[in-house]
Amino acid sequence: MTDVLHGAAEKNLRREIAETIEKDPILHDGLDRYDFSRPEHRIVTTKKLFRMAEVMKGKSDQWKLTFYRMMEAYDASVGMRFFVQNALWIGTIKNQGTPEQQELWLDGASEFKIIGCFGMTELGHSSHLRGSETIAVFDEATDEFVINSTAITATKIWIGLAGQIATHCIVFCNLRSKGQECGLQLIIVPLRDPESGKPLPGVHVGDLGAKAGRNGLDNGWIQFHNVRVPRTNMLARFAQVSRDGTFTPSMNPAIAYGSTITERVGAVIGAYEFVSQALVISCRYAAVRRQGPSNPQILDYQSHQYALMPILARCYATMFSFQRINKVYQQMLTCLAADDIAGFMKPIADVHNTSCCLKAFCGWWAADSLEACRRSMGGHAYSQYSGIPRLIGDFGVMTTGGGDNIVLAQQTARYLVKTFERIMAGKSFDQESSVSYLLWAKNSAEKFPEKFQKSLENVDHVTLDVLLEAFRCVAFRGIQEACISLRNSVSAGKKSHQAWNENMMQLVDAVRAHSNVYIFESFVNVASDIALDDGIRQMLISLAKLFAFREMEVNIGSFILSFPFLKHSVIRDVVIRLSKDIRADAIPLTDAFDIPDFVLNSPLGRRDGDIYKHYLNAVQHSRNGTDVASYWDELVKPRVQDLKLRHKY
Repeated sequence: MTDVLHGAAEKNLRREIAETIEKDPILHDGLDRYDFSRPEHRIVTTKKLFRMAEVMKGKSDQWKLTFYRMMEAYDASVGMRFFVQNALWIGTIKNQGTPEQQELWLDGASEFKIIGCFGMTELGHSSHLRGSETIAVFDEATDEFVINSTAITATKIWIGLAGQIATHCIVFCNLRSKGQECGLQLIIVPLRDPESGKPLPGVHVGDLGAKAGRNGLDNGWIQFHNVRVPRTNMLARFAQVSRDGTFTPSMNPAIAYGSTITERVGAVIGAYEFVSQALVISCRYAAVRRQGPSNPQILDYQSHQYALMPILARCYATMFSFQRINKVYQQMLTCLAADDIAGFMKPIADVHNTSCCLKAFCGWWAADSLEACRRSMGGHAYSQYSGIPRLIGDFGVMTTGGGDNIVLAQQTARYLVKTFERIMAGKSFDQESSVSYLLWAKNSAEKFPEKFQKSLENVDHVTLDVLLEAFRCVAFRGIQEACISLRNSVSAGKKSHQAWNENMMQLVDAVRAHSNVYIFESFVNVASDIALDDGIRQMLISLAKLFAFREMEVNIGSFILSFPFLKHSVIRDVVIRLSKDIRADAIPLTDAFDIPDFVLNSPLGRRDGDIYKHYLNAVQHSRNGTDVASYWDELVKPRVQDLKLRHKY
């Protein structure tokens, strides 16, 4: 099963890299990390960051990518630091800089001889990029841009690496030249003196301090006050400002947002990586822990199976969804690297909007699933040494970072409304896109309920194809009803933005249904591969069915609107039965994630099952765990010192 998730070659590469990390005294810090102070954590992650660059030297691109993902799984703080440098700084300059700019700004970047960050989010605007208040005005006299944060709310914030070590920043600025508004452009701005580490004139920069997670990552804030940079610092592959201030726009402003797709596609595999770790820990713990009248494994309790097995099914679905969208996105980047701009732009709207909804709904699911895994382990999972609180804290940012999920869901909603109206009007659209099923549903949705009802007469024999058609019909109806509601609101005199807000949650529900179609399609595509071993294929079919029926149960209202004959109690019984069936293979299915013990960093999730010995050893050897409290003499002793007079010791 590991080969299905990662591929045989990737599996072997992961294991080679895991051994490399585990043996490296800088990269591997073990349980000590749970007791680090924030300054200690920053020092350790910086050492790891620079060590990663050394280890990667001379390696293939695939080796580097796998190494990065393994480090991200092991230490999310250093993983995000590396992502900012490699994907957001190097990647953006590669994709949007001229050859001359690439030569200038990427020299030594892979070795962190220049350290970059990505200045997009602002204090008062976050995901609303068009509202950015950071202004760059072109000064023809000096051939420079003058950059200013025009208000407190223009402060760039939550900028990874900006807090302490970034020397430069790619800044999203609203550009003005010759009195003309030129839209958002990306401009490279130096931040710190490389010798002293102090901010350069006009730059005010600092660290955000303690966070809920990833405290080894130096998120920061930046303000600019009359900061001057050369005109050539604007990334100019697609848009340019000439020496006389004439602005030439790119063929499509969406190109400027290309790096955000990288982050959102990455968030999908991130959801898988975090939840898969939590599942391994919680399932192994539940297979060892015994409790109750006949002393059963707690994984044999229906409540445990009902809580964890649907998460296991969706974890597989999430990986297959990532593989699908990432394949298309990598093809786009290949086109971009070859200057095939048309090839890059053709699928960009669909990939952008698919990445938005997947990032949103996979992110929400992952956050909920991590907490469910924690609760399934009882009190022990409240300990940092369980590994679960680390996962919860480090993942939490993913529901808002890289675009707030509710905002991203609305971006996809606008795409769905626009495309749906084209399809219903008989206009052309990209039939290779994620929304191509809407054309099928337009012609088949009315007749399908009868077919579905007949199929459910024997649930054991219902096919994945029939279930997928049901998901498509639900999404079609959800989008259709949302479009009708929008039109009704406008007809009632509401302005477009008011109509949108009035129907927002209905629109978000429609996007949820659409994302479930994409995720389930991805699962069905893999499970239907006739080249798979029959036993593996049957297990994937069972997992896919559990995913489908669980989503039907959770979204029962939407399904009943399309299929009134459905009963919640029947759907829930199917989920319970499938969960019980899959429980027998829960450990092999989670072992297939192929996560080494040192990456889990959890005594309670050890492969050898000797969890109590490892856990007690961890707490007994924690920092200062058995020392007399440093505040005993000052605070405690004065209260209790008279005990010796009244009791024998």
